[in-house]
Amino acid sequence: KTARAAVVDEVLATGGRFTWRISIQGATQESHERTTRKPGSFDRILRTLEHLRDRSQPITVNLCVVQSNYEDVDRFPELLDRFGATQLHLDMMRPLDAGVRTDEELRATLPRYSDLAGPFRRMVAGFAPGFDVNIGNLPFCIAPDLAPWIHHDGEPTETVAIDEDDRVSRPWNKYLVKRRDKIKPERCRSCVHDARCSGVFETYARFYGVGELVPVDARSARHHDPQGLLRAVWLRPLLAEWGLEAVATSEQSVRVEHAGLVLSLEGRSDREDAAYEGIGVRVLAPSAVETLREVARRLAPLGPIHPLAEDGLTLSHPDPVVRAFWVRHCQACRRIGGEAGRR
Repeated sequence: KTARAAVVDEVLATGGRFTWRISIQGATQESHERTTRKPGSFDRILRTLEHLRDRSQPITVNLCVVQSNYEDVDRFPELLDRFGATQLHLDMMRPLDAGVRTDEELRATLPRYSDLAGPFRRMVAGFAPGFDVNIGNLPFCIAPDLAPWIHHDGEPTETVAIDEDDRVSRPWNKYLVKRRDKIKPERCRSCVHDARCSGVFETYARFYGVGELVPVDARSARHHDPQGLLRAVWLRPLLAEWGLEAVATSEQSVRVEHAGLVLSLEGRSDREDAAYEGIGVRVLAPSAVETLREVARRLAPLGPIHPLAEDGLTLSHPDPVVRAFWVRHCQACRRIGGEAGRR
């Protein structure tokens, strides 16, 4: 109906503030209509998007990933940019939500997850930085480099239903119910994404097995996350190996407390007191020089650029002459390092 401008205008005339969620089951006319089996439906969606764009309406898009539409998802950046869409959510097909289907029908619909990695990588790379694209329920190990864009579950949500007698049901946890037909092999417990990943659907495992599910360790996760978008996910287990307990304060930062020393390990910034490869360190509560040096030694595998102990001395040494010396020393180290980097 929204392909007609009058319908969009009628909705807007109610005075509400809307974010429009448009279901597009393929990034091209061919894949969308192959999936929906409704000739002309793609053109109707394009007209809807045009009406919304012309009225400066917020647009988000979703797609259920199936065999018939995954290969050209890398065409979404071009399509959505035309209409100013701000978000794209792709979700793996859940067999229990597919209605009554035979195993033959389900097998023809469910794609093998490993086949999705290439098109998904091209799609994510095609969007401008900061575009909100997320991939629902793909196991992280299928494409560890896409981990920042993969999500399982969502915001805590209670769902209610109305039965045939117009009685409201008791609320239930939406995502707890969504997980009831998902499984993971025992080996997944060693994966850094274990707490974030709900595994695969039982029907998927019956068709394809679980051989694709391979635990991602902290070092591999760090390698696949050069921007540090999930820094806390892989940094916490690395610090634990080195005897430092850390608490995640966001997906990109952790807090470490050791012998009175309190550190924040986060992205590089002008506020940092020390730096490692892709990680800035701020001293929130200084401690004895010996503690700073001990922690610096444990952090050394992260690749020091200007290490913690030198900066820490400027905060904790009782002699102001020593503090001043280390300030000058650290500034010189940074200047020389910067000049070397430019060369």
